[in-house]
Amino acid sequence: MNDFGMNIRAESLRALDLDAVLAEASRYAHSQPGKESVCSAAPLQDFDQVKENLGIVRELKEASALDGPMELHGLIPIRGLLQSLENPATVLEPEDLLAVRDLLALTGRTFEWLDQLDPRFERLKALQAPLEILGDLRAKIERSIDDSGQVRMDANPELASIGDRLREARETIRKRLDGFVRDRNLTDVVQEDYVTLRNDRYVILMKPHFRGKLDGIVHDHSRSGSSVYVEPFDVVEANNKVAEYADQQRAAVRKLLRDLSEEVRRRKAEISVNFEQLVWLDALQARALYALATSSVEPEFVEDGFRIVGGRHPLLMAASPSDVVPMDVIQDSNTRITIISGANMGGKTVALKIAGLFPLMIRCFLQLPAEEGTQIQPFGSIMADIGDEQDLRERISTFAGHILRMRSIIESASAGDLVLIDELGAATDPEEGAAIGMALLDYLVEKGVRCVVTTHLSQLKAYAFAHDHAKNVSVEFHPVTHEPTFRLIYDIPGESHAITTAQRIGLPEKVLASARQYADKFAGGSAKLLSDLRQKMIEYEELQQQLRIKQHELEHQLAEIERQKNQVVESFRERCVALIQDAEKQIADLQKSLKERLPKKGDNPREKLKQIAERLEKELGVPIIRRKSRLAPGAMVRIASLDKQGRVTEVSETGVATVEVGKLKIKVKTSDLVESFSERTEKKASKIESTGVEIPSASPQWQVKVIGLRVDEAIPVVEKAINDAFLGGLTELIIIHGRGTGALKKAVREYASRHALVKGLHEADQAQGGDAVTVLELATH
Repeated sequence: MNDFGMNIRAESLRALDLDAVLAEASRYAHSQPGKESVCSAAPLQDFDQVKENLGIVRELKEASALDGPMELHGLIPIRGLLQSLENPATVLEPEDLLAVRDLLALTGRTFEWLDQLDPRFERLKALQAPLEILGDLRAKIERSIDDSGQVRMDANPELASIGDRLREARETIRKRLDGFVRDRNLTDVVQEDYVTLRNDRYVILMKPHFRGKLDGIVHDHSRSGSSVYVEPFDVVEANNKVAEYADQQRAAVRKLLRDLSEEVRRRKAEISVNFEQLVWLDALQARALYALATSSVEPEFVEDGFRIVGGRHPLLMAASPSDVVPMDVIQDSNTRITIISGANMGGKTVALKIAGLFPLMIRCFLQLPAEEGTQIQPFGSIMADIGDEQDLRERISTFAGHILRMRSIIESASAGDLVLIDELGAATDPEEGAAIGMALLDYLVEKGVRCVVTTHLSQLKAYAFAHDHAKNVSVEFHPVTHEPTFRLIYDIPGESHAITTAQRIGLPEKVLASARQYADKFAGGSAKLLSDLRQKMIEYEELQQQLRIKQHELEHQLAEIERQKNQVVESFRERCVALIQDAEKQIADLQKSLKERLPKKGDNPREKLKQIAERLEKELGVPIIRRKSRLAPGAMVRIASLDKQGRVTEVSETGVATVEVGKLKIKVKTSDLVESFSERTEKKASKIESTGVEIPSASPQWQVKVIGLRVDEAIPVVEKAINDAFLGGLTELIIIHGRGTGALKKAVREYASRHALVKGLHEADQAQGGDAVTVLELATH
């Protein structure tokens, strides 16, 4: 596969709904960074990398279906945090350090998820390599910051020592202030019996006239002015000590945060790689989960043409999954231009967009909502002219807008590109528009560009008929319901059904009636011809569907017959095994008695063997003993294929014997004969070669085919078929001899007319083969 570059203009991406499709796929990402990664994806130029990434998506799809997806919901944006560390003075806050801790924890869980995968997921397991667990950094953060984002006071010995001194000092102050609160001499000036803080100093709540009873510093007043917050002089020194310890603690905390920030800064590159790798995994997994949700497949890549089987537009699926009708959008290697025509609202533009959107989705590593067998060409560039781009401010009409875009397209298009044009030749005089459209198609084909266009213009439909490299495709319109079926029919141009569409939308009946009158005046024979042809195509497809159903039913019936046959054969085999095992046991008992020279009274060994053989023959219903010697006239035999007994009257040197069965004489091959056991004498018993079990052949056939045989080869076949059919109870036998020179037909009919078992013969009717087939009427028993 060649590596095609891709040059897609922004307007073509918008026209083909790529951004909206990516937004749909991003809904399956676990994290906000993952969603943003999917939404910002652009078609990748390096097609080898495209295939590699599609392989990862394929493996993620399988792994997620088997074991569940990776859990990446805890992934939060930290690019700004890491960027801030470029400034050496930056000190991370505890919340930032927790974000780093959580990222490292998620990295570890993802590493384990990838590690436990089956070795066959080679691409996925390779994504494990860039991840750095950084367990030491994670452990430092966990020892220093608790889950609420507070620095742990036992994070290091310095903080622990300061914390101990600070607690002791505070406890001393509380006890002394509690003494003031409970002092009975101060009952009339103490406002509340609790200790509180003001300006980071411990105080008690007093009434304003406390002076004279307690010396202290007033730090604050209540709003009402009825209370004051007083720090007694007795605790000023202790409060100063608490403030000193608190300053030391803040400095130690700052130093801890600075050290941790420096550690994160030192490992910033690994942390950044971890983050980007997790975002990438989340974005790829979102594509895999989207593929599972939409039953999407990875296509086969081809170098010329495309074949989208059962394609469904992703946005239609998102709006109403159950109402989406799959489309087969196909352009084979011999076709360069596909011209889609037919009714409005019938699916032309949807088919056009699918043709351009699916190759773009592949370049963004998205599997396609289609069926197996889908093939995609990785086009070098995809350019689309879809929609109305008129600009009144620039005095650009709809037609002029189309022409401007087409000028841009033909200037940049080259071999290996795909061009999509909606309503080619529209918005101007139909004849001139069609002429420009055909000239554009000629020009693009000369440059090696593939094209898919939609149109209502008859001239463009005729263009497809006149050029081998162009193909007409129509959107199906049901002839009875007059509703679009959203299926594409190939090799037939479509009718616009404008009046029917207008009726469905609700145009007044008076206007519709007038429109029908005008249409009847202008309509030509071609419209009627197309309508009749379309109806025939629909009938043909319905017949094909019926044939497929019948074929399926017949295959099911044949499978059931095969199953029943196997059951019969297996049952017969089991009977044989059981009978043989029983016979072997009896023979073993007989051998044992002979060895011991103690045969039971009345037992005759030869007679015992004969009884065993006769029992097997009776149970199985077939002869079990063959003779080693050649058959001779007068021998009693069984015809194995017919299960009939008779007496041999003649044996030829060519291995054919004549056997008399009742009043009939039948010629059969000696290999089909088995000597009757009941006629065997004690002398003949010594000539027995082996014992075996034979299963009778199938019932006589009601027809026999001798085409390709010489006369001397065909006559024995016909003779045996007549004998088999008569003995099988058939009243009619069909001989298929063909026409050829007529010699074989003449010989067969002459032989059959002289045969004693043939009552009459006649040529088959035309439905059965005419003079190539002869029907024999057989005598009855």
